[in-house]
Amino acid sequence: MKKYFKLLVLLILTFVINKGILTAECGLNEPIISEVKCIENASYEFTLNFAVQDTMIDSIEIYINELKYGKFSVNDLPLKIFQNKFSGNITDKIKITDPSKPDCFVTTKVENPCSCAIFDFKYAKTSVQIQHSILYLIFTILRQVIVLILL
Repeated sequence: MKKYFKLLVLLILTFVINKGILTAECGLNEPIISEVKCIENASYEFTLNFAVQDTMIDSIEIYINELKYGKFSVNDLPLKIFQNKFSGNITDKIKITDPSKPDCFVTTKVENPCSCAIFDFKYAKTSVQIQHSILYLIFTILRQVIVLILL
């Protein structure tokens, strides 16, 4: 019974020590998203903040939906993020990395307040002749179908 107890204690200590080492190895805490608001042209902004435990980290890189947003000093936290590359997604994925250690990153999501906005609406003008030609073609085909049905 004592052997099992010692083994259990050893496993728990190993887990706690390893978890502490892995956390300290990266040093980035869970990000906090606040002040999310939709602004004109279906763009939005939000405030991003988090604690950096590793004093060796002096800069971070931010990615929004896998696209690099920029590189910032940790001294600039909290950051005001302006997202003008509207994705149309309900949520956008935010990834924060330590540029010196690409394996060191944290992710979060921000709910897009502009997800139902209509933007960049474009249309193509067609000439009246083309529209009439298409209508003529449709009516010609319909007339032929009606003639075949009546015969």
